[in-house]
Amino acid sequence: MTALVSSSWPHARSLIDDGLAARVKRHFRTIHAAGNTSGERNRLLLAPPRDAAVCAALLHASHMLLEAHDLRSTLADLINASSRNGISRNLWARQFTRWESSCSVRMERAAAPLTRTLGRTSGPHGLSGMFRSDYRPKHIPAFLEPQWFEEHFSHLKDVAPKILRRTAAIRLVRWVASGSMDEAAEFLGISPSRMQLNPASDARRWARSRQGPAAFEDALHNLAEQLAADTAPIDYHYRRAVLEDWHLSRGEWQGLINRLPSTPGPVQPVLDDRKRQDASIFIWTRITQGEHLFAPRLIEAGKSERVQRAWANRRNITWFQLTRPDPLPHYAELRRLLIEHADSLAQQIDADAPLPRAQEHLWPPPQSSPDPPPPRNPQIHATRWIRSYYDELDTWSYFELDNESWALRHVDLQGPTLQPVTAAALSEVLGIRDQRDQTAMADYEHKYGILAEGSLDGWQDTQSATEITAAEFERIWASAREALAPDGG
Repeated sequence: MTALVSSSWPHARSLIDDGLAARVKRHFRTIHAAGNTSGERNRLLLAPPRDAAVCAALLHASHMLLEAHDLRSTLADLINASSRNGISRNLWARQFTRWESSCSVRMERAAAPLTRTLGRTSGPHGLSGMFRSDYRPKHIPAFLEPQWFEEHFSHLKDVAPKILRRTAAIRLVRWVASGSMDEAAEFLGISPSRMQLNPASDARRWARSRQGPAAFEDALHNLAEQLAADTAPIDYHYRRAVLEDWHLSRGEWQGLINRLPSTPGPVQPVLDDRKRQDASIFIWTRITQGEHLFAPRLIEAGKSERVQRAWANRRNITWFQLTRPDPLPHYAELRRLLIEHADSLAQQIDADAPLPRAQEHLWPPPQSSPDPPPPRNPQIHATRWIRSYYDELDTWSYFELDNESWALRHVDLQGPTLQPVTAAALSEVLGIRDQRDQTAMADYEHKYGILAEGSLDGWQDTQSATEITAAEFERIWASAREALAPDGG
């Protein structure tokens, strides 16, 4: 503790007797003057002062700090002050580890999680041994339950919620199991090699935040106490194992979409295998409380590389619509049905009842399959422009279609005055999607409306749709964009 007081000086100045303050100040001035390197300075800071009066003053300050009601917050404040002095956070962690066996149980419990936040202190795999034993790793979801996050972590504003939920889950696993951060992540089904996952850097990012690790540690401890008190915890590890090779069968999917209300207008929602894959992932995340980024994609894996690339380009658009707080009517109703189905499956899993399994074959076609479909050449343009009138909404819709009849650009003019209500472009939507910025997406849709999601394949067979020229579409497009965003934004 005196090492921490020294490295954080003058943070604990108020605890030093006024009669000794000048001598203590002179002591630290001497250390900084004598330490030619950071290593030499740190060695002098950790050594007991030769001046008995200074040593007594630091011991007295340490005693007062150890008597603090909230020892963990007190330690965190001192560690943050040391960092502001330019002293490595790991310095005190190593010192604590050296003398940990001499510490009281209270000191161990207060300091141990802070040393785990600050870095590795006992070998290449981090701290070994268990910090707690009152809950099990299998009871930790890979992406904290939303209710847990809201209750314990929502007040922490310095780190993105995604990072908090992911890192908290990994830390909770490490508290009850030995191993590294990566090993805890693997246990939770989070593959560090697949997406942007670096638990160590996530923890360091939190440590560099405005509040420091203390608030995060407090929230983590409070959640751990809640887990320990839970008399009927959910076995999320078992849920993940059961759903590892599961997806919605075509029969289940058909049963769900048959319950969807009809969608008015010429543009109908897509209900194909790609949507079935996204629906399966939504159910998986609901049951396992995992991130959709790490969900199994068995239906997609059984498709050709060309199809997989096409699905990947539109993957997050559907996910955004399913999870947004204000979904469109079609997605709101689909989400309701998927939640209902997921909750039913979760009950079966927890009761150890067998789940219905898809009977279809899920493996890529052999390389020698005859006449494989040619890959789409982005240099070949088969763009067409159409317009369609929907009398129930009194709306003219204009579409620029690619060679698969997906909307590249979409304009809606409503009412007798032909008021523009939509002028959205796929390239712009994909750009926002790739940034994973839901606020920006909501702002875009508020300004330009919502791009038609589905394919308009078969428009030629509808009486209300007519092909138009590129010049006519460009005139409508420019006019609608000018009306919806006169400032050009």
